[in-house]
Amino acid sequence: MILDRGVCRILHKTSTTPSGGKPTATWAVIHESYYGELSFETAPARPTERREDTKTAARIRILQNRGIRNDDVAELTPFDGTEVKADYYRIARAWHGDDSDSGQPISDLTLEVTEKPNIQKAVTPTQSTGGSSSGSSAGSGSQAPEVSGNDGQ
Repeated sequence: MILDRGVCRILHKTSTTPSGGKPTATWAVIHESYYGELSFETAPARPTERREDTKTAARIRILQNRGIRNDDVAELTPFDGTEVKADYYRIARAWHGDDSDSGQPISDLTLEVTEKPNIQKAVTPTQSTGGSSSGSSAGSGSQAPEVSGNDGQ
């Protein structure tokens, strides 16, 4: 599958609570990748048979990152400039495996619409891991992210 729909940033809630202090948290960017859209059915044939009740808004495929968890947030920025239903989605399910066409390690995400998280203090992937990068900047809106296939493994 070609990941040509846009750019996806995955945000994870990180506690910033000092010891004994009032609970506070911020959202940190843990992964940035191109994404492709997957097909999905809005009215399944067996609606609640052994499944959790999920109101799916989108399904996408990104380069694999096994650090992505349910309840993280995905920010989607499409390339074509069309308006999307919502920019921010809660990850309801994450499936990690290999693309059947290319063999590339991928993560398939089932998304639900959510409200925009407070990401004013978001940390870029290089800051959160303490490693260095080859100059990728999460804040630059015009540049595409530099992506590696196995972040978080």
